[in-house]
This record gives sequence, structure tokens and C-alpha cells, in this order.
Amino acid sequence: MRGSAMTRVHTSVVPLSAFPHSPGRPTETPESAQHEQAPSADAHAGTDSAGQATHTAAAAATSPINPPTLPVALTLSPQAQDVLQTSIDSAQRLETEKWTPLHAAAKVGDIEHIAQLLDAAEIPIDGPLATGATPLHIAIEYNQLEAAKRLVAAGADVRRPRKDGATPLHLACHHGRGDIVRWLQPLLRLDVPPYHAGAALNARTRSGLTPLSLAAGAGHGDVVQFLLGREGIDPTLTDADGGTALHAAARTPNTHVAALLLRTIAVDAPDAMGATPFMAAIQQGQCAVAELLRHLGADLHGAMQDGTRPLHHACRNPDTRVLEWLLAQPGLDPNLTDFEGYAPLHEAILEGRDGVVAALLAHADIDIESALASGATPFLLALEHQQMGIANQLWVAGACPTQPTKDGVTPLHQACTHPTAQMARALLEHPEILEVHGQACDMPTVLNQTTKKGETLLHWAARAGNAELVALLLGQPGIHPNGADERGWTPLHVAARAGRDDIVGLLLGHADTDVFAKGALGFTVLHCAAIGPDTLQVAQAVRRALPPGDYAALCATGDACGTWPATLAAQRGEPVDVIQALRAPAPPTLWTPHHTSYNRGWLITGCDLPSLNARQLVDDAKQAGIDLYTYGDGRIELSWKELHQQPIQDGDFVIWYGHSFWDNELQQVMVQLGRNERVPLVAVARYFLEKGVSKVWMFGCEAADAVTPMRNCFQNGPYMPEPLDPAAGYAGVVITVVSSHRETLVSLNNHGIRLVLQDCAAERVQAGSGNRLQTRSVLPASSLQWDARQTRWSTTKNPALTVHTMKDFSPAEAEEAKVQLMLFYAMEDQVEEVEALVTRHGVDPNAADESGWTALNLACHYGHHGLAERLIQVGGHLNQADRAGNLPMALACREGHLALVELLLKHGAAVDQATPKRPHTPLMVASERGHVKLVKYLMEHGADRHRMVLTKTALDFARAAGHEDVVRLLRGSSLPGT
Repeated sequence: MRGSAMTRVHTSVVPLSAFPHSPGRPTETPESAQHEQAPSADAHAGTDSAGQATHTAAAAATSPINPPTLPVALTLSPQAQDVLQTSIDSAQRLETEKWTPLHAAAKVGDIEHIAQLLDAAEIPIDGPLATGATPLHIAIEYNQLEAAKRLVAAGADVRRPRKDGATPLHLACHHGRGDIVRWLQPLLRLDVPPYHAGAALNARTRSGLTPLSLAAGAGHGDVVQFLLGREGIDPTLTDADGGTALHAAARTPNTHVAALLLRTIAVDAPDAMGATPFMAAIQQGQCAVAELLRHLGADLHGAMQDGTRPLHHACRNPDTRVLEWLLAQPGLDPNLTDFEGYAPLHEAILEGRDGVVAALLAHADIDIESALASGATPFLLALEHQQMGIANQLWVAGACPTQPTKDGVTPLHQACTHPTAQMARALLEHPEILEVHGQACDMPTVLNQTTKKGETLLHWAARAGNAELVALLLGQPGIHPNGADERGWTPLHVAARAGRDDIVGLLLGHADTDVFAKGALGFTVLHCAAIGPDTLQVAQAVRRALPPGDYAALCATGDACGTWPATLAAQRGEPVDVIQALRAPAPPTLWTPHHTSYNRGWLITGCDLPSLNARQLVDDAKQAGIDLYTYGDGRIELSWKELHQQPIQDGDFVIWYGHSFWDNELQQVMVQLGRNERVPLVAVARYFLEKGVSKVWMFGCEAADAVTPMRNCFQNGPYMPEPLDPAAGYAGVVITVVSSHRETLVSLNNHGIRLVLQDCAAERVQAGSGNRLQTRSVLPASSLQWDARQTRWSTTKNPALTVHTMKDFSPAEAEEAKVQLMLFYAMEDQVEEVEALVTRHGVDPNAADESGWTALNLACHYGHHGLAERLIQVGGHLNQADRAGNLPMALACREGHLALVELLLKHGAAVDQATPKRPHTPLMVASERGHVKLVKYLMEHGADRHRMVLTKTALDFARAAGHEDVVRLLRGSSLPGT
């Protein structure tokens, strides 16, 4: 599936030569790798064996390597000795590859020494190489008929396959050895079990290739004709990919072979992906074969399972001859799309085929404005993919220069991403450019037009780093340089964030640019510079463009959390000179140490965490003698302003719990206070420090990435409160972040919070004797504290809970902790650890957290195939739903894990299983998520596409979600149940 016009994954007819051990590429054996190459299928394409040159026994250039010691007391012929010398470089290789003098003699047809070796009886006649090739295989591969006859007369097995499944007959057919095929075939006629008349003729390699398909794929007409005349042969057999011998023949220029096979194989017989022989011929550029197939009724518009048609495949070939032939066919529709909406013209643009595009544009019926589902036209697509030659062709052909996508992106926006201003300049001078969204307009409207995300042309040019184009746009009358996108970013912010000091200078040189404009989180241009790749250069560019007073004011401007640019640079680990370049004068503040008594604390909980029972935690703390205050209960939305109004006192401890995530744009770990309010986790930690809180625990997803920036901020931040006693520093302060580097289960955090409160109660009883708690959690934890000896902040990793560290737990506590540990291990795909908890420590594999998540549910959600298989083996239930009603199958389908769906069905899960709480079938879930391959698989395994939930079928869910490829698939008449 293509996520956007930027992504294009090709599904093409695979040539037979790409298959393992296929007729186009024989299995490379050790001797052919180091010595002369055996004749390939390419050498025989389109010729019969009568026209082939006999492979001589002459060896390749002699090797200076000393011949290894032979395993028999025998002197081989010079030719056979040469084979050994040039094919084997050491006695060790001789041993590992199992090469014997008998193989060497068979290769060069040394009959005399073959007889001597057989008489010596020291070498097994069917002794295999590492590839499984016997001396008979070697003799046939190198066209040594007399040697083969001598070996068979001595008892060599004519049916024995190599490791790839190729028998002597396969090799003879592949290499076009007609005389050997005719000699072998009578030897294979045994009418005794397990053989029958056609057993050897229809034998398949591991790739499913038959002798017939190998001969056809190499273009050996006489061999094909001979095989077709044999009793018991089945020409319709398919290989592992569903391809017939006709598919193989269609990839060669030999029309005679194709004509022979068409007597027994349907002209449009599809392979497993729906590709017909006609498509195979088109893809390989075989015009003559394609013309023959078309003459006999091949479908000109037949579609593969992904919707691609012959013309799509022709467009992928740089040789335009087959394309031109195809375009000349009467009745051809050049605009038919695949299931993702791509027409052949789009295909040619993505492939960068200028000649193919020219051929398509010459067709009278070509639709030059055919748009993708995103609304991208061919012209816009060419600009997006930097295909300037193709864009010029489309321009000359009359492509619309203003047609936008559904997101409001125009060709002019895409032109702004190019390394030069040439195309943008040409578009601005085009007479039809004075139109926006179908309405006539003036030039300022064109210059300031926005996408649905609010991005102007200047945004795009600044992000692309195109200084020439930025200068061109800024020189246009009516340009507005301060347009903000949906997050508040102006072009100035974008350029600073990208580290483009030259573009920052250009923008600040415009009279209307607002240097104090604020973007997301209240960031100014200097905040953006602080998180960019070239902070110092951008800061210097801003300093040069502003009066000293304005620059100082900009340095002293805080973001929405009060963070100044210099603090942000320190947090990012920038060197001192960079921090100083952004620093503004500020009066120092003092920090007084505060002892934590554990008599009073706070539980602060962000929104969307309803499973945390704050009231119960408050009651438990009260029984332990702790006054636990709360701000937030997991349901209400918090705010940064209200947090500052909470009566947090010196010496309080704080447990902070909120959804957190890495914001790539802001380059910080953010925590969610409310649905529309997010603040940096580092800012929260600093706020607690300034409030006199010495013990802080922070729980949340992906929060572990905040520990290092937190240390940098505390250590090097220019505005940190200074300790009252420099010798003591910040003694007693411990900020612990409990989190992994990814999302985690709410229940794991809930469990960790309960353990923290238990430890606080125990510390209170001990009157804070240690004033330092070792956090207990199944999740990883890191603590930031003051190192008095080194007089600096340091971080330490707290060991996570294990079974062995639960010795002091009560039985009930240990049981709960083990379940949480199993769930954590399941998230991390630690199969052995999960298995040990179940098999050695008695944990129920179906134990669930408060939300009903089991280890199997987690494995299916995250795509941990090996873990899921092991859990099923130790008793994991396939039909245990979480509290929302989601079954393991539904979770796997939601994330598109095809291998897991196969596993669940294999072990007995119902293909249409659902629950009363979640009546949506796996097919509905996969369709709504747009998982094309999974939808196809479920349909093939009997999923009911007509089943309804609230009058909606899987087709309705796919259509509502905009997955046109799935819609076409569900409508397809070739699928089961249609």
C-alpha cells in the first residue's frame, strides 16, 4: 500500500530467472563458481539443442595452486587434474564441498578414469557434493553423455535429486541436452509404486519447477516438443508461484515453444499473483510472443491481484518497443488504474522513464490530468519526484499548472522543493497561474496561497533550503513573510529549525518579517535555532540582522513554559560558546535544600488515564500516615497554569503520571496535561526543583529519553537556581524517571506507583533515614541526583524488578508483580523470560491486567510471532478478549500482522470470530485499516465479506476509511465468495 504519492512499491511479474534454482539461473555449484561456468539458460534462449555447440572438456586457465591429495591412489587425466586444481583451492575445501575425482572425471568426460574409479570402489557412485549433485548430475550438466551412460550402467541413480530438488532430467531439460533427455526418458519409465508413467516427467524442484517448465524457460523447443509427446506428462502443472510452463516460455523470444504449450495451457492462465503469460511477455519485452498470445485471445486489460495491467508492466521497461506495440493495439485503454489508483502514466513518472512518457503522451486517448486518490496529477507527481524532463514534457502537452491535491498542495508548492528556482519562475510567469482552487485571482493571492496545513510557498522553499527561490519569492510585490501554518510556524521558524542561516538572513532582510513571532509552544526564532543543526550560525545571523536591544530581548523571551533559548541549548547538550551566544542577563536565584519527611506528597495525573484509581491510592496513603494530595484523576484535563497554582510545599514528594511522547518537531519529550496542552517533561522537573521538591517519580511512555536532557539542563542551564551552600550543592534531590523507550501498559505504571507509595510509607516509619529510595518497578528506571563528590549532576539506572528481587514481597504482591513482569516481557518480545515465568514460576499465561491485556494479546498487537507461538503452546487462549472486547485475532488484524493471523488460524481461531463488545470481524478490522494483503488472505480463507455490524460490511468500513485498494479488492469478482 502506498502511504502517499512519495511511496511506490512495485508488484511485478517475476522472471523465471529470479526464482531459486530456476531455468534462468541454475544453482551455482562449487565447481562452476571457481572454474568455467556451465552453459546458462541465456546461452540457449531461442535455440534448439541441435544448434548448440557441444560443451568441450577443455579446462580453464591453469591454477598455480598445488593439487590436493586425492582420496584414492590414482592419477587422473590432465583435464580432470586441472578441474581439481582450478575448482578446489585447498584440501579443506575438498572436504567441505565433498568434491571427488569421480565428479572431476565426469565433468570432463574422462571415461577411462571413470572406469578405474568405479573399479576401485573407493568412491560412492552417488556420492554428493555439498549441493547434492552426484557425478551423474555433473556429467549431464556438462553434456558428457558417454560419461553419464557409464555411470548409469554402473548403478547411478537416475532419479536422485540435488538439494534443490533438481533431478538429472531437470538438468538435461534446462540445458537443452536433447540427446540426453531422449536417452534418460526410457530409463525413467517404471510402472511400479511409487512411480508411474509421468512421475519423473512431472517431478518438481523445491521451487516447483518441472522438466517441461525448465526447458520452456530456456527456449529449448525440441526438448519441449519431445516432452509433450510423452505419456503421463502434465503440462498444466505450476511452480511455487503458480506459474505454468507457458509463463516461462513467454519470458523468452521463442514463439515456437509458446505455440507448442498453447495447445494444452490456457492462454490467460494466471499465476498466484494473477499474472498471465501475456503479462510475463510484456514485462520481459518479448513482442513476438506477446503478439502471438494476443492473436490467440490474451486479455489486453487483464489485471493482477494488485490491479496492475499489461500496460503498467510495459511502462517499467526502459525499452519502449513492446510499449509502442501495446499502445498500437485496437481497443487499448491507456488510463486504466491499478487498485491504488495508479495509471500507466503515473507508473512511468515514478520510474523516471522519459521515453515511456513520450510514447504514452502520443496516444490519442491518454488522460494527462488523471489524478491519484490524493489528487496529485501527473504534472504534480513529476515535480514531486524531481523528474524535470518529464515535467517539461507534460508542460508542453498542456498540463494544468494550478491543479492542487486534496491537501491543497499545488505544482507551485512542489516546484519550491527543487534545488533551483527555474521551474517556480516558469510557473509564476505562466499566464494560467493566476488561479487558486479554481478561482481567478491576483498575483499576491497566488504567492500567499496555503495548503490545508497552512503552509505557504515560503514555508516549502525554506524547508527545502532553496535560498535562490526564497530570494525570488521575497522580491515579489505582495508577499507575506509571516504566514503561520497550523502549528504556528512561520517561514523564519522553519529556516532556523533547519539550520539555514542564509535563508534566515534573507527573511530578516524583508521589511515585514516579524522577528518576535511565536510558533508552537511559544518558540521564537532563537528557540528554533537552539534545537536545529547549526545553532551558533543561525544565532549569529539573527544577531547581525537586529539592533542589539532587539536581540537581547529575543534572548530573554521565554516559550510557553518560560524556557529561554539558552536553557534549551543547554538541555540539548550544546557547547558553552553556543549557550553564551543565546544567553540573556538575568539576576541569580538561590536554592535551599529541603528534607523530605514523607508525611505529605502529591499524585499528579494527566488526562486519558482513567484506570488509575487515585481515590484508592489516597486512602491507602492515609492509612500509612501520608497526606496524599492530588491534581488530576486521569480523566480531567490539566493545565500548566493551574499546576503552578497547586499548594506544593517545600519537602513534599511528587508522583507524576502522564502520557508522554517524543516530539520530533520540538526535539523534546512532551507530556500531555490536557488534550490540547503539552509541555516538556524537563520543564516539569525543573518546576518541581524550584518549588523545593526533593523527591520526584515520573511515570510515562517514552519518558526515558528525557533523562539526559534533564541532566544537561540542570548542569549547564544558565538560569538554574544556585545552591545556598555550594559545598552541599543540591544534596538530597532525586528525580526518577520510570519508563521504557516505547509505549507501555497503563497497568505497569499503576503497579509501579503503588510500590512507590509503599516505599514512601516505609521510609516515613524510618524517619527518612536514608532520604533516598530505590524505585521498585518492572519497568526500567533512571534517577537524576546530585553527586557531592564530583559536584555535578549524575544519572544512575535502577535495576528493574525480577523474580529473584521479589523475595520480600508478600505472596499476593509477588503474584501480581510476576504477572506485570510477564506482560512487560511480552511487550519487549522476551520469549525465554515469558516462558520461564509460565513454566518455572507458575504464572498463568492467560493472566491479564486491569484492561484485560494478556501476554498473547500483547504479542498479537506488537507482531511478536515467535512469542505468540510459544504462548499458544503453553496454554495461551486464542479467544480471550480484553475488556474492550478485542480478541488476539482482531489485534493482529488491526496492526496488519499477516504471519500472526496465519498462526492463529492454524491453531483453530475462527476466521470470523468476534465478541458482543466488539462485533467487528477480523475482515472488517483489516479492511478499515487498509491492510490489502491481509484482507486478501482472510477472503481466501473463507471470511464472510457480507457480514454486517450496524448495517455496515467490510466494504463499507474500507470505503469510509478511504482505502480504495481494499474497496476494489472486496468488490473483485475473482475472489472467493464473490
